[in-house]
Amino acid sequence: MEKDNVYNLIIDNDSCENMVSIEIVEKLQLKIEKNTKPHKLKWPNQYSMIMMDERCFISFYKGNRYFDDDLCDVMSIDACNLLLGRP
Repeated sequence: MEKDNVYNLIIDNDSCENMVSIEIVEKLQLKIEKNTKPHKLKWPNQYSMIMMDERCFISFYKGNRYFDDDLCDVMSIDACNLLLGRP
């Protein structure tokens, strides 16, 4: 993500998914790719399954010492900009 910008991050041990919001992907003009293994996900407050068929490679910092990068599913998320689940 852009240097010197702050974004909301949730680390959720109950989730097995890594997701990034489509709004941040578009704002930062990150490259989206087709997921080679698309899958469906039931998201809270949704009545139907959502097809996770796009993903994006994200690099991020947490504080001054922790740096990581990961491949995240792209979807509309209201709670945060980046959601990291259990590995």
